[in-house]
Formats: sequence, structure tokens, C-alpha cells
Amino acid sequence: PDHLDRHGTFEAYVAAKRRLFELQPEGGVAVVGVDDAPSRALADALAAAGRKVIRISALGPVPGGVWAEGTLLVDGTSETPRTVADLAGIESLEGRHNRQNAAAAWAVLRALGVAAEAAVGGFASFRSLPHRMQTVARAGAVRFVDDSKATNPEAAIPSLSSFAEIFWIAGGKPKPGGFAALLPHLAAVRGAWLIGEAAGEIAATLPAAMPRHLAGRLDVAVPEAFAAACTSNAPEPVVLLAPACASFDQFTSYEARGAAFATLARELAEGVAA
Repeated sequence: PDHLDRHGTFEAYVAAKRRLFELQPEGGVAVVGVDDAPSRALADALAAAGRKVIRISALGPVPGGVWAEGTLLVDGTSETPRTVADLAGIESLEGRHNRQNAAAAWAVLRALGVAAEAAVGGFASFRSLPHRMQTVARAGAVRFVDDSKATNPEAAIPSLSSFAEIFWIAGGKPKPGGFAALLPHLAAVRGAWLIGEAAGEIAATLPAAMPRHLAGRLDVAVPEAFAAACTSNAPEPVVLLAPACASFDQFTSYEARGAAFATLARELAEGVAA
């Protein structure tokens, strides 16, 4: 949704992406994720036009492609599919969306002739960009994860789907479209601490049984969510900042919001350590 002001329609957005492949030189390889209908159609159209296409998926096998089965990465580009990496324990590659990213990276690296050992080593050493499902602190069993880059509901879905026990901080300046898109992805959320202009709208959208707290500000939400995580029975609770909103009601940017969250989280962690 953040790009429709530029492209006008979703169809125009897809056409712009398709154009990138159309500009490839002869012999180029198109690596296309096929976990949604528009992308599957794009892969099929490129293949029908004679392009070499490697399909990738985080949802399971794709003929002749690269896919994830749980945390295992499988290369099916040769006659016999083989498991090439296990992404378990790599925090920067947690979540289904990152398993698809890893499949794409593997397909590209192998198409470029990079040795398998080097590609696997790259997964183990990979560090994500700031504010994108970034672990910023730990306090006992509690983990603080900064996903401040999630500035609309759709962008918050991957992190909300990546952890088992979530104490969720959300809100900010809302974008058009509401928050209903989040509803199928809240099974792991144990409570919501809501901030900014959107706090009331998000609270009204959440399931009736979900605890919600109108914290108002981040410096209120973080310690409250942390306290709830500490007193829960969750073995690995995550205090997650996934705002589903822009930051401009209270912060100059999503980066500033994420940095403020990280500072608060580290202060709490230092207090526990002391």
C-alpha cells in the first residue's frame, strides 16, 4: 500500500516489477517467489516467454526451484532435490518471509556460480538491517525485537507471525485502510500496548478477548509490556515493536522510533543485570 501513490494501482506496480525482468539480457536468470498469485502468474509468463526461471517458496516444494521446509532450505534445481542449509538458530533469518529471502539468495548465488560452502557461510554470518525484526536487548528470558520499519499493517504481519509468545507494542500515525488485515495473524499475541494517534482505532479492531492497554507513549508501553512478559509463563517471551503505523505523530522517523525502543529496552536489561 505504501507504493500505490506512485504507481496508481496494484496492477501498475506488478507491471513495473515485470519490466525489470523484461530488461534482462539474453541468458539471464529470473528468480521469482511464488507464494502469492500475482508472482506465480509472473513466473509462468516469464517461463512461457522463454526465460530461465527459478521459482522459490517458503511454503514447500516447487518443481525445479528452491524452497524451505520448516527451517531447512532445499535446492531442487538439479534432478535430485537436496537439503543445503538449516536456518534454525539464525536470528536474522527468523520467520517465513526470511526463509523466502534465504531461498532467493541461494538461487541467485548458485546461478552466479558461488560455491555452496560460501553461500551457507553467508547465511550464518548474515546481519539484518536495523529496525527490521532486530533483536536489540535481552533481559533474562525476555527478548526485545525492533520491527519499527513495519509502518503499515501488512508490513507488521511477518514479525507477528514469527514468534510464539508476543507482547506487542503498536500504534503511531495510521495509514488509510484500517487494521483488519492484522486479525488473522495475532494468535501469538498475549497482549497489546498501544501508542500514538492510532491507539484507539487499533484497540477497537482487536479481538474482544485480547488484553489491550492504551499506553499512549513508547516510554510507557515498553516497561509495561516487559513487566507483563516477566510475569507470564511464556518460556521465550518477546516484547515486539511492530507499529503497523507511521511514526510521525511522535517521532521524526521510523529509525528514531526504533532507536528510542532500543534505548528503553537496554535500560531495562541493564536494570535486570544489576
